[in-house]
Amino acid sequence: MPAERALKTPVQFSFVYLMHSSWWDALAPFNDTAKTILPAATLPRQPPTARTNSNMNTVWMFTLLRLCEWFLPAAVPGMRSFMVNFMIDPNFTAKDTGNMRGMGNYVADVWIKHALQDGLNRDGSAEHAFNRANYSDYGPDLFIPSNDAFTLHNPTKWQPLLETNELGYFFIQHHITPQIRHAKGFSLGPDGGAGYTVASMYPEEGGSPSQATLNLMRNQTDEVLAASATLTDTQKMRAEWFDDKLISLAPVAFWLAIVNRWDTHTLLGATLAIWDTHTLLRAALAMNCVYDATIVSWREKLRHNAVRPVSLVRHFYGNTTVKAYAGRSAGTQDIKGSQWNSYIRTMLHAEYPSGTSGVCAAYGEFMRRFLNSDSFQPPINVLLKKGCSRREPGLTPAQDIPMVLSSIDEMVQMCGLSRLHAGVHFKPSITAGAALGKPIGEKCFARYTEVAGVGDGLAKGAAGEVAGGAKPGVAG
Repeated sequence: MPAERALKTPVQFSFVYLMHSSWWDALAPFNDTAKTILPAATLPRQPPTARTNSNMNTVWMFTLLRLCEWFLPAAVPGMRSFMVNFMIDPNFTAKDTGNMRGMGNYVADVWIKHALQDGLNRDGSAEHAFNRANYSDYGPDLFIPSNDAFTLHNPTKWQPLLETNELGYFFIQHHITPQIRHAKGFSLGPDGGAGYTVASMYPEEGGSPSQATLNLMRNQTDEVLAASATLTDTQKMRAEWFDDKLISLAPVAFWLAIVNRWDTHTLLGATLAIWDTHTLLRAALAMNCVYDATIVSWREKLRHNAVRPVSLVRHFYGNTTVKAYAGRSAGTQDIKGSQWNSYIRTMLHAEYPSGTSGVCAAYGEFMRRFLNSDSFQPPINVLLKKGCSRREPGLTPAQDIPMVLSSIDEMVQMCGLSRLHAGVHFKPSITAGAALGKPIGEKCFARYTEVAGVGDGLAKGAAGEVAGGAKPGVAG
């Protein structure tokens, strides 16, 4: 949905989690082994005669419509029109579990109530009865930045940036969704994955940096500038590709299901034809690990509160000339450090660890177990068309660029490295993000097998050991 893509991380991932999980719970009654993610969403099993695509489509459409009415209003007109095209009246609002429309409404209601209490403060009611601000921070431990947008008082700490809409309005960043530290996610358990941590990026994380630490920070900054100065069309397009996870990650399972002609109901352990309703679910719970990795990454970002590359480039090199990417369509130039910016937007959150690296590693580990393989068979082929860049439209790339992903490790490494080329992360953040995300992918797969109600290995319905010979556990 275009409206879904308009959301930003991590709100976007939280909505994907709600959408995919509620779909799962809505369709679980149409299978003999599947369990709901939320116990309150459990409904009686449907008899075989009721397990038709028409019935399942009706249930999930009503579930999604009600979620959008609460959390993504921009998608509602399109969703209602979509349902009318299928001759389904979207105005039915009863939660009567004796019919398909009511089942969808009921499951949506369960998930809406859950979402309003999941820690993200989606409706702004955590501390405000009036003039609410959706997704605002709350509680006694509000995140307050150590620096302001104009002065880097503490060079190891995150600095909110001054941004413009290029129409005369200027804005100072505010760290997005620090309250996600309260979220629990899909597989993280009651403590929200508090045991997943990464070591400090700098020795003097809480105080003034030593000269040795300043030297380390400068070396990391020089590495970012070197990448910026030699930025190629391929690196630019990979940076843009992996920046949008709904394009780069979500389609992976769909692609493999289609080209391999998987039985798309294997996810629930049954047998239906290709392109049935459960094609949607091939990728559904895999994307839940993206949300879980984001929750943990964000908690660590807030704990370490580390500075982003753009702040250090401007801090170390202010009026000094550096060779680097000089902005949209300008290529590599000699510019003042104070004028440098990243190739893609430096988003409004702290540096360490890289959330993108973490979610790619988590998704890759989930897929490794899901596929029972380290490889994509056949390889995933993407053609990045001439001039398709969102940053430099019509100019970049100068020629069509084929991108081939043959293995999971290749995808994870390419994803992480794209953040260095984009100028938005230092290498230690990329490494730490990947290390953090991998065990979360394992945990998510264990939770997945639990709710699927089938065996460990689910690639094409075959049970067995995962790649490397280790069987994943089952979450409690």
